[in-house]
Amino acid sequence: SKAKKEEIKAKESSESLNSFIKENSNIINFFNNEDNLDKTIHIIEDIDDIGGDLDNDNINNNKIRENEDGYVRLARKAMDTYVKTGGELLVPDNLPKDSPDDLLNRRAGAFVSLHIDGRLRGCRGTIAATKDNLAKEIVANAISACSTDPRFSPVTERELDLIEISVDVLGEAQAIASPEELDPQRYGVIVSRGMRRGLLLPMLDGIDTVEEQIAIAKRKAGIGEYEDCSLQRFEVVRHE
Repeated sequence: SKAKKEEIKAKESSESLNSFIKENSNIINFFNNEDNLDKTIHIIEDIDDIGGDLDNDNINNNKIRENEDGYVRLARKAMDTYVKTGGELLVPDNLPKDSPDDLLNRRAGAFVSLHIDGRLRGCRGTIAATKDNLAKEIVANAISACSTDPRFSPVTERELDLIEISVDVLGEAQAIASPEELDPQRYGVIVSRGMRRGLLLPMLDGIDTVEEQIAIAKRKAGIGEYEDCSLQRFEVVRHE
């Protein structure tokens, strides 16, 4: 009869529920504990916060890219191309849209610096022009900064969106007679002794005095602290 069938169905449902409770008693007991339930809610909230942070990071990274000028956009495109494909960005065919004419019409030394969260991730450059134009100089140094800086492992594809880039275009180096003609906020310095040569860019965080600037440049060149050396200064135009 219909009543009998409903009775059997109810019994089967009851047995299934009892079986489920028995098999999952540990989970049920866990959530019956208010402390455990609070911890679980906090974990879920933390996950939501992490997701929000990631969304904010993506927004910030997009804003950084939107504000980059033509020099930095070229360096980034060269870096992205090399890390993703292993190939060199060819110019002028692949210059970013609205790139300044200076990139093709000028020759100059340039440095490309990479940072993640304010920490250096790579920096390579040339004191004087080594390529046909500034665009090729930047492309070559962007590739070197992300792949051959001996202080760091090569940049990975997962890091690309985290990297902030600056490009320093160097002016002509001028010989100077004394450290008094230096200013670490305005001038970079080149120290030379024989075949040994070292360079330090201006406007670097933590480098506040001429003495610090020269000492670091000498260490980079392998020149002893008390060895004499010749000095040159140069100005840069920094693109970010």
